[in-house]
Amino acid sequence: MAENLITKDVQKLDPASSLIQLFEIEYTEGNFVYVHPGLKENLGSVQFRDYDTNATIRTYSAIPMQVEGFEAKTSGAIARPTIAIANATNAFSGAIGTIDYDSLLGLKIIRRLTLEKYLYGESGDDSPPVEFPRQVWLVDRIKARTKEVVQ
Repeated sequence: MAENLITKDVQKLDPASSLIQLFEIEYTEGNFVYVHPGLKENLGSVQFRDYDTNATIRTYSAIPMQVEGFEAKTSGAIARPTIAIANATNAFSGAIGTIDYDSLLGLKIIRRLTLEKYLYGESGDDSPPVEFPRQVWLVDRIKARTKEVVQ
């Protein structure tokens, strides 16, 4: 039912709320860091209900990132999305507690999509959370690691 509600909102000619990407990055088995690329000019944290335990509120910290390649296909090769996370101030390595990015191999990155109005504390906040189906990906390689970015 929640998926139908968000689909109707997105299909409006003038949706009252912008689409928000939230990422849950597993840094050790079963432990996640919660991040998002920022909202408009605001690089503050946002809150959203946990997928499994709706009473739990997760705080997603803003970390500048560029995401691409998340696409749904009905034929051909599956999508191989990439995430480039800024690390100039050690924000990402500090959040996951390591600079050994190879330890992320085989772990999950979960992408959650919702509208800004469905974030915790906003007008459309509800339990269970209103969002598109989650996308779960496994880290298969670290493409680049520099002082400025981890991809």
